[in-house]
Amino acid sequence: MFSDFYLAKHNGRKLTWQTNMGTADLRASLGGKTRELVVTTQQMLLLLQFNQKDSWTFSELQEATGIAESDAKRNLQSLACVKKQEILRKEPTGRDV
Repeated sequence: MFSDFYLAKHNGRKLTWQTNMGTADLRASLGGKTRELVVTTQQMLLLLQFNQKDSWTFSELQEATGIAESDAKRNLQSLACVKKQEILRKEPTGRDV
């Protein structure tokens, strides 16, 4: 809706969304505790998918969000592979997504 509004007001301009530049504040229940997370826009999109179901494959998440493979791997790695700050659990354990 905003794209249509902006382009109607500004003829001849190009609007490009830079989702990698934004952040979001999320409230999550992790291990029985409520935590507030400050994440990137792409991490938010990935995490919100877990409101639908508890377990996802990488390809399912990538298809559901439309995030490029390299970006999805980087964002999931930061959510699942940081010691003591693990937001997501993955199988098998290790650094590879």
